[in-house]
Amino acid sequence: MARIDGCAGMSDVAALPTGRTAEVLRRIGNWCAANPLLLCALILLIAPFWQMRWGTVGDTAWLIHVCEQILSGQRLYIDVVETNPPASVMLYMPPVWLASRLGVDADVLTAAYSYAVVLFGLGFAAWIVRRGSLADWAALRVASPLVLALFVLMPGNAFSEREHLGTAMLLPLLALAAWRAKPDAQTLRPWTAAGAGLCGSLIVILKPHYGVVVIACAAFVAWRRRDWRRIFDIEYWAAGTLSLAYAATVVLAFPEFLSDIYPDLRDVYLPIRSYLPILVNFAGGYVLAMALCWRLLRGTHSDLAPLLVTASLAGLLPVIIQAKAWPYHVYPAVTIVLLALICLVAMRRPATRLPSWKLVAVAVVACWAPFFPTQKPPSDLLAQIEREAPRPSVALIGSDLAFGLPLARLAGGTWVSRNNADWKGAGALYMRSLAKAQGRDAEARQLDALLTVHVTEKLGELERTRPDLLVLQTEEGFWIDHMKAQPRFAALLAEYELMRAEKRYWIYRRVRPAPSPVAASG
Repeated sequence: MARIDGCAGMSDVAALPTGRTAEVLRRIGNWCAANPLLLCALILLIAPFWQMRWGTVGDTAWLIHVCEQILSGQRLYIDVVETNPPASVMLYMPPVWLASRLGVDADVLTAAYSYAVVLFGLGFAAWIVRRGSLADWAALRVASPLVLALFVLMPGNAFSEREHLGTAMLLPLLALAAWRAKPDAQTLRPWTAAGAGLCGSLIVILKPHYGVVVIACAAFVAWRRRDWRRIFDIEYWAAGTLSLAYAATVVLAFPEFLSDIYPDLRDVYLPIRSYLPILVNFAGGYVLAMALCWRLLRGTHSDLAPLLVTASLAGLLPVIIQAKAWPYHVYPAVTIVLLALICLVAMRRPATRLPSWKLVAVAVVACWAPFFPTQKPPSDLLAQIEREAPRPSVALIGSDLAFGLPLARLAGGTWVSRNNADWKGAGALYMRSLAKAQGRDAEARQLDALLTVHVTEKLGELERTRPDLLVLQTEEGFWIDHMKAQPRFAALLAEYELMRAEKRYWIYRRVRPAPSPVAASG
């Protein structure tokens, strides 16, 4: 078996087929193992072009838009409505602010910023692994192209999402926990521990559910060292202090989020859960990858893998709590389990028999598949808009922000709404129907009032702005039908004609001017 720097050669990552195919794969593997830095450079060169398939994903596009509105003088949660606490906005403020100063495209600079965050997280984690003399260092140096690919090629429709960047910044804390868990762990410099803790706190600040991953890391170290005092190590103090300071900032500086936004989220967004799509789309690949990890755990001398398996399993709890079946929600758990699989394969003992390479390939492809679909507006649609409605104002009738705002930005247009989508109205309509069906009349009346407020605000916004393009999310027929039943919306829609019918969206172009006040009154 080939050996490179004391670790298993990546040319025999799994039980390869025999014959000529095996020889070709071994040669490719040997070249990759001998040139990991060159391969990493090639991956980084390819990554931006690969990411063009998805463009700026909907969530990131919206948060860039929110940053731009704030920089133009609008007030968060008052003039522009964001459904997440302010950290989600502040995360993207540096590249958007810099883009406004340099006069460059904020989407391009945000993509570059995302690569920089990923590389920082990976680099800091690698430094800790090497500094801590973890057994995985030599193997991960050889396997570094695979690790890099998990963060710059695999994300796809999750690239630049909060979970994507948060997972990259969590890596130093995971590496530090593996270092702490060693019985012969060397003494750490306080700034290293504090720095790793601050990095790891990012994902907790962005999505508090992921605090369970940090807690799982601390519990793992305490269990391995048989010392419960490990949960009070400096990195956890640093992470906890920053998280509490942020929570206080939200309460004191952004009271509108707690008083105006959160109650609506609690009533019409958080209760909606989609467990079946999670099982169908994500469970198969994840379970297979985790099963491969469990099979290899006893036959490895990896310091990192057991901690990574623990963190990945803990990362399932936020998926279950949120239950929205969006790929970026499962990205942390999936990425960390694949990282554990890389460590286990690379750090296996010589006597350990590897699973079939086909089985490993199936696990990787199944884990990656949910991140491949794209909702980027097609180029021919953008060309049609350029011909028929250049630089349009755009509005959306639907609860999914994944198409409308990216379309407006790519078309060089403007977004007319203070909301990213009709999540409040569509959610209230859906929850009202459930409340009525279950005999919860008081709750149904409350939801009906919320629905009425949203519809009234939406109609007033559309009548005031008269957008050039109106995007209807046709897969939400119940919401479209409700809006079409409103006489004011029907009158507004009469000013438009269908320009394009996509699978999930119909796009209407405004062709008639609004009636004059005299004509309207007559």
